[in-house]
Amino acid sequence: MQTAVQKMTVPWLDYANTAGSVAGLAKLHGIGDALFSMPPFSQQLASALRVDLGDWRSEIDWMSEIATDPSVRMALYLEQGLDPDLARFPSPVYAETLEKRNQDGPWGDLDDNYAEKPAGDSELQEAAFVRANRAHNRIQRFETRVRRFIADCLETAFGPTWMKCQLPPGFLQEWREKKSQESASSNTPLIDYADFTDYLPIIVRRDNWDSVFKAYFKRKTTIEESFRRLYPIRLCAMHSRPVTSTDELYLYVETSRILTSMGVRA
Repeated sequence: MQTAVQKMTVPWLDYANTAGSVAGLAKLHGIGDALFSMPPFSQQLASALRVDLGDWRSEIDWMSEIATDPSVRMALYLEQGLDPDLARFPSPVYAETLEKRNQDGPWGDLDDNYAEKPAGDSELQEAAFVRANRAHNRIQRFETRVRRFIADCLETAFGPTWMKCQLPPGFLQEWREKKSQESASSNTPLIDYADFTDYLPIIVRRDNWDSVFKAYFKRKTTIEESFRRLYPIRLCAMHSRPVTSTDELYLYVETSRILTSMGVRA
């Protein structure tokens, strides 16, 4: 821990709560080490993350304010079991601590003025805008990878006509209707018309799961939990809503787990 603290290059210590800051930083390093030393959907890692990020295995009744009100999201995170010590850091601390092996580099050099001086309203708003841009970029790239992964896996397993027999009811028709609204000459792959909420039902559909996706994600409950943790941040990032540092923590952890399981360097 002493070595880790000495290597930090961004402000991280809350002088009003030094014990909480130290405890939180130790837990962040634990999460970072676990992400890169354990299989991403192993029972051991899933159980460890529930201690820090909460238990998201049960269905959630999503409130409409989840995308627009950061305080509502934070209340949800805490209700699910987020360790409050992890909610006290600015974005650069998460980036420096967790992105040890990320080929894309850190999320950014944004200084949230944490533990230095109170940020004005304009500074706080600008910080939220920068986080929203980073989150939007990461989610777009993540979803593109997920869609290609689903299509490639199911085509390999079931052949080029897999969409006719391996999709939940209504999905194929809905994608075709979306594509028909574009130019007739559009060559966009049909899978690219899938929504974020489409991925999980395709993955956990029994025959798809047993034949293909179980080998990657191990347990349905853990991949369901992972996508649930991503849902609030996906909503606010893709609809130009404020993004908090804690949102980014969930975003990085869960996209890293899923991409690593897919064989993509996160």
